[in-house]
Parts: sequence; C-alpha cells; structure tokens
Amino acid sequence: MSHHAIARLKFRNYKPLVIDKSMLFHTHNYEGASVIYQVGYVPPTNQETFIELNGYPVEPYIELDGEIVAEGQEMIGWFDVGEHSDELSDITLRQINTIIQNYDGWILLEVEVFDAIEDETLEEILPITIEGKVVISYSPDEFDDEEEPEYDGAGFTYEDNFENNEKTDSDDLWNP
Repeated sequence: MSHHAIARLKFRNYKPLVIDKSMLFHTHNYEGASVIYQVGYVPPTNQETFIELNGYPVEPYIELDGEIVAEGQEMIGWFDVGEHSDELSDITLRQINTIIQNYDGWILLEVEVFDAIEDETLEEILPITIEGKVVISYSPDEFDDEEEPEYDGAGFTYEDNFENNEKTDSDDLWNP
C-alpha cells in the first residue's frame, strides 16, 4: 500500500564533462526567487565562457528524513496532479519552479512503508518508483517550513549563492 511522506526537492551544482542542452541551471529572477531553467541549446561559445555566464549545471535530488532517496533528472520523475486524476506525467520546469518558489522545495513523495526486520518497532520508508522514476506532488498547503529559513527554494543556502557568485539579474532564459 502506498503512502505519502513529506520530503524536500533540492539541487546541487556539478561539473560536467560537456555542456548538454538538457542540463538544468539555477538562477534568481528579478524578484529574487530561485528559478531552475534549461538553456534548450548549446551556444557556439566555449564551455568555460558558457559556465562563466550561466554557472555550473544543477542536479535535482530528493531528501527524506536527512537521506537522499532519489537523485538525477532521470529519476525525478513523475508528477501526480492530485486525487482528481489517476494519470502521472513527467514533471515540468513550471512544476519544479512552483515547488521551489511556493513550497520552498517541500513535496509529497509517494512511498511504501515496511517494518524493519531487526527491530519490530521501526519502519523503513522507501520511495515508490515507476519505470525508474519517483512520484511526487505538491506539498499540502498547511505544511509550514519555519524550521530551515536559511535555504532558498532550490535547496541552496544563501551563503552558497553568495560563494558561487550566482547572478541575480532578470535576463534569464526561463520560459514560464
């Protein structure tokens, strides 16, 4: 039987061997909100210039109770629009940005709960995967994140953004 657990969608930078048009990038819009975007193409500049302008790409991951339970674009995943529909769809950039801007990265993750073998009082919670992808949905509105205000919606600390010299101007390539 499946259940839902409150988890957090976060992002971390990585250094790619080659820039690819499917890679995700992080910036801030003119209001200061975190935005994840894809360039959609690889410009005819060298890789160093591209990274200097856009920063290093980011990789999504999901954290549940302090543990990474899913990572990478290929695993994140299916989006469940709610009880009014049985259909799952690939998560879109619009949905990702809604999650980080409106829910501070908090999501509902579809999980299965198992009794731990060694200790009958403990439970093991594992994400359900369908075709190698986890199933997520928006976090409930009544969930309030006042515990970790030091993170922006994309899971970066404000200190990380400062150290990585993230751009904050509004001429980014995100298409709402």
